[in-house]
Amino acid sequence: MQYSDTSTKQGLVQDISFLLGVDLNNYTIEDRTRNMNERFRMIWQMIFESYGGWKFQDDNTNANPYTDVSIVSGTGTGALPSGALTIREVQLKDSNGVYHPIVCITEQEYFEMGADASWNSQTGFPTYILFYEDTWKLLPAPNYTLSSALRIYFDADIQVFATSDTTKVPGFASPFHRMLSIGGALDYALSRKMQDKVVYLQNLWNDYEKRLRDFYSKRYFARFPGRIGPGRDLMDEFT
Repeated sequence: MQYSDTSTKQGLVQDISFLLGVDLNNYTIEDRTRNMNERFRMIWQMIFESYGGWKFQDDNTNANPYTDVSIVSGTGTGALPSGALTIREVQLKDSNGVYHPIVCITEQEYFEMGADASWNSQTGFPTYILFYEDTWKLLPAPNYTLSSALRIYFDADIQVFATSDTTKVPGFASPFHRMLSIGGALDYALSRKMQDKVVYLQNLWNDYEKRLRDFYSKRYFARFPGRIGPGRDLMDEFT
């Protein structure tokens, strides 16, 4: 479903009007946009938690699911990619152009290794990387300079809607687009204490959530095909 379709009334904005029986004067486009964006963030979390081997990325994002960062000899820190919500994997290119996996460690492991005392005074080919706040730290600091050497794979943030959007569609699987208008309508019904609408819309949301989680947990069918459960012995019936 596209975000807003004023001609055929098939958009998400118009679906909220249908679900609630209120127009844009009562439930403004600004409020609808904000609430649907918040519901989109909830859906991102559901998809992330339902990971089944197929990495999700908002269809409206054209960027690669990784970023390449330059490194400077003797300097082992830098900023995280803009919009990165999680870190999945890190690789580092050596001076010969060959990528090597880098082990991601926690702050606790960093201190257990005596990092402050031993690593901070060393340079070499980094074997570990530590993330804290919006920063990364290579251990040890690199002893060479190379453009676009550090490759960081991550989960990116969603591409939210603007109040002026019309033909833009949600960047997740199309059978579940209506979750945005249902969620946006539910937020309004809750704020206005429309109890009958709350019950109806919450049930719709719960049903969609269950099906969305199931879909994304099983989406990578080529890698993890379904299995036929035990049942009748068909060969025996036809012999």
